[in-house]
Amino acid sequence: MDAMCYTEDELKKLHLELYDILREIQRVCDQLGIKCFIQGGSAIGAFFEKEILPWDDDIDVGMIRQDFDRFLRQAPALLKPQYFLQWVGSEEHFPQTMAKVRKEGTEFRQHYFRNVPMHHGIFVDIMPYDKVPDNALFQKTHRSILRFLSLCIINQEVWGWKYFRTSAVDKPASNRFMTALAVFVVSSLFSRKQIFRVFSFVSAMFNRYDMQYYNQAKEFRDHISVKSLHNMQIVPFGPLQVYVPDDLETYLRHHYPNLRRTIPDEEKLSHGPDVLRFSDDFPNDVFV
Repeated sequence: MDAMCYTEDELKKLHLELYDILREIQRVCDQLGIKCFIQGGSAIGAFFEKEILPWDDDIDVGMIRQDFDRFLRQAPALLKPQYFLQWVGSEEHFPQTMAKVRKEGTEFRQHYFRNVPMHHGIFVDIMPYDKVPDNALFQKTHRSILRFLSLCIINQEVWGWKYFRTSAVDKPASNRFMTALAVFVVSSLFSRKQIFRVFSFVSAMFNRYDMQYYNQAKEFRDHISVKSLHNMQIVPFGPLQVYVPDDLETYLRHHYPNLRRTIPDEEKLSHGPDVLRFSDDFPNDVFV
């Protein structure tokens, strides 16, 4: 399913579910004294539309590392029963380095992860942000190590190459043989939790230093200045009020060099679930 395969009614229902999950995340963050902020495509929606982009099918939330770690530790006891905090520490087969809050009684089964035995409810992503080195070479090395460790975690559950194991994807990769070999060895020798602990340690290794930017450390484009995340602003986002980096447009134009309000259909990307099922928890006036 791509963005154009959703019906208008499906997107409306999906957006209500997403706002509901985000509202619960905000409630827990308020209890913990944590500031979560929207980022990526969600921040574009807040910037241009003051809501989820009309074609978008997810919400992306960021937290600086110390808040992310605290949320993982304490949120499970505070979340209402219809919400599930999913990360490597809460679900054995979860194959990613981020966290998700999923809604019970819903289903959003993405094709790539369709056979992973885990919770597949509608979700909001929560991304940890860490300081990254100012030096370009150090930054590239840091990012490369984290991308490799992330590949190890994902490929323990969804093997993506045609080598060494039976592939779990429709079109297994036939390049990067040595990378595949290294991933195979590491993911065979160490558990997902062990690799995740190393990933988290390496991600956070520059947080004690005076750096200019936070980032999703395994990515290149998510640079947000330290000053912007220490002085966040509140903006409307659908029925909610959310935090965004102080200099939102600067962040967005770094992340999306071709940033504009109207884009062609072929650029309207989505997660494209194989199965989409909603809860029946919403009275008609819940977000009025």
